Amino acid sequence: DIYTCYKNVNKKVPAALKQSLTDTSSSKYGYISVSNNCFSIPVAGENFVEFELPKKLSNKLSYAASRYSTTEFTILFSLFFLLIYDLTRNQDLTVGTVASGRIEKEHQCVLGMFVNLLAIRVRINNNRPFGDFIRDVYETMKSAIDIQCYPYELLIKDLKYDVKLNGLTLFNTVFVMQNYRQTSLDIDNLHLTRLNIDSHRSKYDLYVNCYKRNDDILSFTWLYSLNVFDTYQVNNLWERFCTFISEVAYAYDTTIGKFLEKTYP
Repeated sequence: DIYTCYKNVNKKVPAALKQSLTDTSSSKYGYISVSNNCFSIPVAGENFVEFELPKKLSNKLSYAASRYSTTEFTILFSLFFLLIYDLTRNQDLTVGTVASGRIEKEHQCVLGMFVNLLAIRVRINNNRPFGDFIRDVYETMKSAIDIQCYPYELLIKDLKYDVKLNGLTLFNTVFVMQNYRQTSLDIDNLHLTRLNIDSHRSKYDLYVNCYKRNDDILSFTWLYSLNVFDTYQVNNLWERFCTFISEVAYAYDTTIGKFLEKTYP
């Protein structure tokens, strides 16, 4: 109940508790719903948590990318697959990500929406060495990038995917890494600035977006469904993810099973 929540976070219950809950329900986040003086948490909504990767872990991530001769995104994406596997124990996983869609050189300077969803399927074997696993993810991503202009909606149609039976997408988790350090753009007499859309809604169970800021700090936003997770669970997932980043550079010849055992809290 509400009183237990306050106790768990070691906070004093407000004197005007009803007014405080009413104010929260009318906020843009919509954490609490009020109907006929009855307070409840809407399960249809989503929530989000933001994290920054400590500089020490950023350095370890860069070292891991060099150690495996790959990109930071490949390392992070591979670790995200492991995180979902560690959570679900499902060895056949599909995670969504996005591609720029700008495969032609002349498209690079064109304003417009070219982004396309990619469904990346990876099978995880506990006995597979970590270096081979990273390479598997890289090769799968490379194959997907080669056909990145294949519209996701057309893929759903061509697969004869039953939306009513299985839901709207082939996956319910998404991991995206973006590089948009540029916050403004000047074209002749036109000055453009980036518009931050304050939206905390998602159709996925878990949507992780990361980007490198101007100060080279990696910032992560974890958007999650209240049907599946709560803030405490997402914080635990983040801590586990950070542990993976801390150890991945030294796990080249270690099997996935041993790596998960070694990093278990």
